[in-house]
Amino acid sequence: DPLRFSGVRTLTVLNGHDALRRAEELIPDLIILDYRLPDLHGRDLCRQLRANPATMQVPILVVTASPQDNPDSGCPDAVLTKPCLLPTLLAASRLLLRRVLAAPSRPAAPTA
Repeated sequence: DPLRFSGVRTLTVLNGHDALRRAEELIPDLIILDYRLPDLHGRDLCRQLRANPATMQVPILVVTASPQDNPDSGCPDAVLTKPCLLPTLLAASRLLLRRVLAAPSRPAAPTA
């Protein structure tokens, strides 16, 4: 994983349903996704993440070969077009993370 070599701690999942489950469990600082997933469209994944109170504040960066698939203005926070160079991906990630660090702390995820 090229991001790991850049000092970024990452977790990779293979499909949208796993991404939803893991995002809710871990509440990551940033989600990077592609619209082309094997089980659901990344746009739908983005909407579901935004609809979930636990993940609604997590910034979402899409890296896709199909940027025209982005009809929603509020989801994702940023879109990069493939092929994307690693320095570009890192710069976009840092910008989104700066926004998170500058914002008031996000509310804790609801517990059962």
